[in-house]
Amino acid sequence: MMKFELADKQKEQRDSKQQKVMAMAEQEQKAREELVALKHQYEQAMVASVSAGKGITDEIDALGVKVEEAEKALKRRQQERQVYSTNQQPGTISADDIVREWNEVFVPDIRKEQLEPVLKEMLRAKKAVIDASVAYRKLMKEFEAERYRVVAIAGDGVQYKLNDIAFQRTDEREKYFITRYDEAALRHGEIPSSFQNVRDEELQ
Repeated sequence: MMKFELADKQKEQRDSKQQKVMAMAEQEQKAREELVALKHQYEQAMVASVSAGKGITDEIDALGVKVEEAEKALKRRQQERQVYSTNQQPGTISADDIVREWNEVFVPDIRKEQLEPVLKEMLRAKKAVIDASVAYRKLMKEFEAERYRVVAIAGDGVQYKLNDIAFQRTDEREKYFITRYDEAALRHGEIPSSFQNVRDEELQ
């Protein structure tokens, strides 16, 4: 499987930073929720105490201290996230590193190890097609010449009685010759329909 690993490493760095930011945001949100809950608890205790004519009690004082501590905790979380965002260093893998690694290492390796063998195979296949086509045309020319010679000897009466070896149907011809439809299929990385029904034993 083809894989440009440096891009994945860059993504890992970016994901790691994002996870850190999300974790700090979650901590900040948690601190905010704790502060809201304590303030609500403090207000309820204050209302209940005043309604009962007790005034400020030790419980309310303790809740007040907790509210102050929660406010400080939230402020710290906000400052931490702000400092991290402001002073966040760029990843060790830059866009220039990606371009350089792709152009100078990845592409040359793919070209040498994977593309060149495929291109050589394509050239060999092209030569085989050319050789076979030339041989076919030569055979047809020789066959026609011999058929004309036989007709000249035997007379015109045999001309349309002598069997031919040339293709009689379009599907027969398309089975052996590369057509524009085959080329279109190959450009899309598909097996041409004219070749799909060819049996393995026919290739032996």
